[in-house]
Amino acid sequence: MKDIVFSTATALASAIREKQVSAMEVLEAHLAQIAARNPPLNAIVTLDAEGARRRAHAADAALARGGIWGPLHGVPLTLKDVHSVAGMRTTAGYEPLAGYVPAEDGTVAARLKSAGAIILGKTNVPCWRVTSKPGTLSLAAPTIRGIFIARQEGLAAARVQQSPPDWRPLISVLISAARFGSPLTSAACMA
Repeated sequence: MKDIVFSTATALASAIREKQVSAMEVLEAHLAQIAARNPPLNAIVTLDAEGARRRAHAADAALARGGIWGPLHGVPLTLKDVHSVAGMRTTAGYEPLAGYVPAEDGTVAARLKSAGAIILGKTNVPCWRVTSKPGTLSLAAPTIRGIFIARQEGLAAARVQQSPPDWRPLISVLISAARFGSPLTSAACMA
């Protein structure tokens, strides 16, 4: 399969089921991409490569026996760090929770796993994921090695592009977001 890391979850699931690619190959491609791209971005804050490898191996073994776990069989993915995953650190972006490891899956993780997904890690979130104006933009970093990064609060979306767009609308949104920022978030993140 060509361009594994840029394929949709639907395409990956189909390719894995049709044995065009193994769950382990898909996982290793994603882990290589994370290793190459994540360090300057800090997008993935918790990575369970070994746990993901065990699950990918089990997914491939199940498929070899004719079993399919669900529509996402063998597809690796990450969750925002506000979703509990058994055995995986969950901080909600709040530093005092840095050592919290839940004993059981939250609803989102449980449903994804039951659909066959492989949860390989957690992505960064702002402190406590609290915003007073969901959908407003905040700047994660103006530029990192020429890459512009903006995050849409409350929408779990990120946009990475090689050159920044016109800064005036973005700066206007940032000023508005700062003006209406949550005091709870600010106080908690400074604690």
